[in-house]
Amino acid sequence: MNRRRLLSILGTAGLSSAVIWVVYQVDQGAIDIGNEAAVSGTASRSTESFEFEATAGDEIFITIRNTDDDGDSGGGLTLRDPDGDEVLERRLSSMTETNEQHTADQDGTYRLTVAPRDARVQVSVSVTDSDE
Repeated sequence: MNRRRLLSILGTAGLSSAVIWVVYQVDQGAIDIGNEAAVSGTASRSTESFEFEATAGDEIFITIRNTDDDGDSGGGLTLRDPDGDEVLERRLSSMTETNEQHTADQDGTYRLTVAPRDARVQVSVSVTDSDE
């Protein structure tokens, strides 16, 4: 089922019945929600790397959330393309969530490196197919 069809169903159904229906359909594999996490994990006061596949034109969404109440995640993140070239570098937001987006320039394995400094962070990367 494509997203356009899903949105038309959601627009005509009552909210509670629509939510139950969508959850059931996703569980049954009838709805491809796309945007599933390509990788997810944690980095805890040390540098961690995460690899995932992307195709040229795909949108890469990166979310890094500080899960420590008292930790300072002010470190940084780096995204490298399949050739090893740096395509994105950002400082992590100290006490909140960091969200970044990048359009893949080529097919292959991308590497995200996260250095959270003095905090534990939750890392999630999703890739949206360029055909959607």
